[in-house]
Amino acid sequence: MLKLYFEFHRVSAGMAASCVVHDPLAVLIAEDPSLGEYKMLRAGVEHEHEKYKGMILYDTGFIPNLDREEIAVCTSVDSDKAVRRLFSVFQDMEPGRFNR
Repeated sequence: MLKLYFEFHRVSAGMAASCVVHDPLAVLIAEDPSLGEYKMLRAGVEHEHEKYKGMILYDTGFIPNLDREEIAVCTSVDSDKAVRRLFSVFQDMEPGRFNR
């Protein structure tokens, strides 16, 4: 998946040795969920209170305060495996139009 991402930026934006990756860990986890450990939580993103906008709210109470279903939240990552996976993208890159 990341190879496609890098190739897209190389071809479309001329970015020979780089690309914009907003959250590489999220991409890695989406591609390979076995990189993480998960906990089921009733959670959501705060959008009403200005001070906390964008923060993740979660509810661990016996009687839920949040009116949401539980979702799988990644609580830890095999960082060695994730970093190796991320940098493996650069190994088999063939010279292209913009990175000769």
